[in-house]
Amino acid sequence: MKIALITENITPSRGGAERSVNEMALALIQKGHDVTLIAGRETEDPNRGPTDQTPTQAFPFIMLNVTGVTRHSWWHHFQHAVNQHLTQNHYDIVHSMAPLMNVDVYQPRGGSILHSAQRQAVAHENIFKVIFKRATLRFNTARQARIAAESDIACDPKGPIVAALSQYVARQFIDLYRIEPNRLRLIRNGIAIDRLRSQQAQTDGATLRRQFDPKSDKAIFLFAAENLLLKGLTPLIRAVARAAQIRDENPKSTRDFCVLVAGSIEYRPWWKMARRLGQDNRVLFIGKTAQMSALYNMADAVVLPNFNDACSRVVMESLAVSKPVITTTFNGAAQFFSHKKHGLLLTPNYNTDELAQAILGICDSARQQSMAQAIEADQLYQQVSIERHATELIKLYKDCLQKKA
Repeated sequence: MKIALITENITPSRGGAERSVNEMALALIQKGHDVTLIAGRETEDPNRGPTDQTPTQAFPFIMLNVTGVTRHSWWHHFQHAVNQHLTQNHYDIVHSMAPLMNVDVYQPRGGSILHSAQRQAVAHENIFKVIFKRATLRFNTARQARIAAESDIACDPKGPIVAALSQYVARQFIDLYRIEPNRLRLIRNGIAIDRLRSQQAQTDGATLRRQFDPKSDKAIFLFAAENLLLKGLTPLIRAVARAAQIRDENPKSTRDFCVLVAGSIEYRPWWKMARRLGQDNRVLFIGKTAQMSALYNMADAVVLPNFNDACSRVVMESLAVSKPVITTTFNGAAQFFSHKKHGLLLTPNYNTDELAQAILGICDSARQQSMAQAIEADQLYQQVSIERHATELIKLYKDCLQKKA
C-alpha cells in the first residue's frame, strides 16, 4: 500500500518528526509498505536535543511550508495545502494525526482535542486558575477551529475512521461526540522496544545504578515528561514529602527512595518547590538526557500521576523493560497492565496520601520484584510494541480499502 501520514508539525531534534509518528512509519515500511510523511511546518523543540531513542528517518518526507499570520489562519492554510497536495498526488491510504475530513483515518495522538483542553485546565492547583483556563477556552480560536473540525469528523457518517490509541481516548469520542461504533476503531499505541531491551541499555542502566545507589539500599523512581504540570509533577513532589515523613517515623519499615525527573529543562518552579519542602535530596532533576534507555533499566519503577495522557509512552517504555508503574486512570496506557499485579493505578480523585502510599508500596523490594517478574512473565513488552501497533493499523487500512472498492 502507498500510505500518506499527515502531521501538522515536525521537530528536527526528534529525528525529523514526532518520535511516535516516526516509529510508526518505520514499522509500516518494515512490513513492506510505501510510506510518505507530510508535515505543515518545522518547529523548534524548547527542550533541545535528541534523545537516545530518536529513530533515523528512512522514508520520503514532504514539507508543505505552511505560513500564517495567526495560529488560526495557519490552520486554514494548512487544511488548504493538504487538500491541494492530495488532489495532485495519489495514495491508497491517507492517515492523519490532524483533524482533517478528506482522509481515511484520523488518529489524534493526544486524544480528543476538546478533552485535552479541559483536562489541561484541571492540572493547575489554584482553583481560580482552573476556572479562568476553562472560561477562556472559547477564546483560543485556533484550538476551537480544530475542535470544530474534530466534531465534524466524529459526527459525519461519511467521515474518516477515528483510530483511538486507547480505551480512554475511545471513551472521549463516545462521551463528547456520540460517535457511532462503526466509525471508531481501537488501535492501541505502540513503541519501539528493541533499544530499550538491548544488552547495551541494561549495561548502561547498571552503571547508572551504581552511581545513584552505591549502597544498593534505595528505591529509585523515574518521572519523565516534557509538560511537567500536565504529567503531575506538582502532586508528586507533595507526595514525596508525605512519603518521606511517613518513612522517617519508622526508618526500618522500608527502603529510602528518590525520584529522578527527566525530559524537560523547564523545571525551576518544581526545583524550588522540592527545596521548600525539604525534598531536594529526594527529587533530582536531570533535564533532557540522551540516556533514557539506561534510565528505564536503572530505575525500580516509573511514577506518572498525570492529569491527561492519551496513551503514555513513558508507561509503555517502563513496561517494555519490565518495570512497575504508578499512574492514573487519566492515562490510556493503564490498559496495558493490571492493578497491583504489574503496577498501581491511582483513583481518579487521588490525594497526596494515596500517592505517597503507592510510592512506599513499591519501595518494598519484594513487592517491586514480584511486579517486575509478572510483567516479564506476561510478556507485556509484546503488547506495547510498535510492531503490534503496525499490524493492527494495516488491518484497519485493508478494511478502509474494501469499503472504498
